Amino acid sequence: MAEIELPLSGDKPKTAHGSPTKDFFVRMITRDITLADCILDLLDNSIDGAHRSIGRSGGQAPTPSPLAGYKATLEIDENRFEVDDNCGGITLNDAVEYAFHFGRRKDAPTDVEHSIGLYGIGMKRAIFKIGRKARIESRPPDEAFSAEVDVEKWEANEHDWDFDLGHLEKNDKAGTRIVIEDIYPPIAAAFADPSFKNQLIRTIARDYAFILGKGFSITVGQTPVPLYDYSSRVSEGQAACSNAGRFVSDQTFTGGTELT
Repeated sequence: MAEIELPLSGDKPKTAHGSPTKDFFVRMITRDITLADCILDLLDNSIDGAHRSIGRSGGQAPTPSPLAGYKATLEIDENRFEVDDNCGGITLNDAVEYAFHFGRRKDAPTDVEHSIGLYGIGMKRAIFKIGRKARIESRPPDEAFSAEVDVEKWEANEHDWDFDLGHLEKNDKAGTRIVIEDIYPPIAAAFADPSFKNQLIRTIARDYAFILGKGFSITVGQTPVPLYDYSSRVSEGQAACSNAGRFVSDQTFTGGTELT
């Protein structure tokens, strides 16, 4: 190894490189989160999108089911993972400036009063956790775009952290679709296990009981996630309330808090 000479007095000081490698960064943001929680992060984004879509339309009069008509569908098997929603999509401006950024920028918009998603980390972390290739399609009102992510190619270029966006044909459905393929073997094994899907459905039913009660619909494969019965599981419900932060307040158990 060649010696690096320290600068003489008065010379410009040398700089020690402190930037992370992409491989290290990816491992750090994915190692301490479970597979199920990564999936819930994506559902959080869908729900935030529904609230954002309601806000863009000028809100609505108080109703017991303000999220009725909004839905997210999960398709899971050992070869492919997909989440597809009709919750308004990511705008092109948000994609360029914020949504693909790692972490929340200080100037990122906070336009969703009841936001529950980790804006700036959840989508990328789920992709990195689940597989090597992903396609994101977004169709907000009046525009559409896609992004192809090849994790291994992206990691190979240490100096470029950006993602290319491409043209996508518009249609009458405003929403976001994320497809992840080339699934990592341990994740594929979990997806192939029926018990994983069953437990995921139970977790979604519990953690999103309030959201589902407001009319939002979540389907895993062909199975609609049912409403969770807290009356017979009070202790589990209280534990869940402090677990994932996906409830608005303790009043959600009695319907006392309106999400508008």
